[in-house]
Amino acid sequence: MNDAGPFAGGPEYLLADEASESECFSAEMLMDLIPDGMLVLDDGWRFTHVNAMAQRLLGRRRESLVGRVLWTEFPDLLNSHFGTAYLSARAEGRPLTVESLTAHQGHWYEVNVLPRPNGLVVFFRDVTARHLAEVAREKSATRLSLLQD
Repeated sequence: MNDAGPFAGGPEYLLADEASESECFSAEMLMDLIPDGMLVLDDGWRFTHVNAMAQRLLGRRRESLVGRVLWTEFPDLLNSHFGTAYLSARAEGRPLTVESLTAHQGHWYEVNVLPRPNGLVVFFRDVTARHLAEVAREKSATRLSLLQD
């Protein structure tokens, strides 16, 4: 047996379509440990995997998304920076990162989109706290500059 154990195949192993049921179960358990939201979409834009953090950030249960089309479940996404990144990453076959404010939640998200031969893998995280800290730092720098003048 290989010393690398279940990780011998690398990340592609975890997302392979030909994985057995027990391998998918293990992969799903591992995906739930990822601190970012993670979505796996097939070539028809259908959800195939939704990890625990994605459920929390999206406010939707995995069962309500798997098998459904991204654009149907989140129609506003199509005309957003995130939707554009999904479409571009898939069309160009290259990873993309985008950061933007969501209008409906008022939160900043960083999204990494990774194309794969039969769809996309999307990682996302709420970076609102970092943006608020940057704004506070800029305000402090401005006040300090005014005091020094």
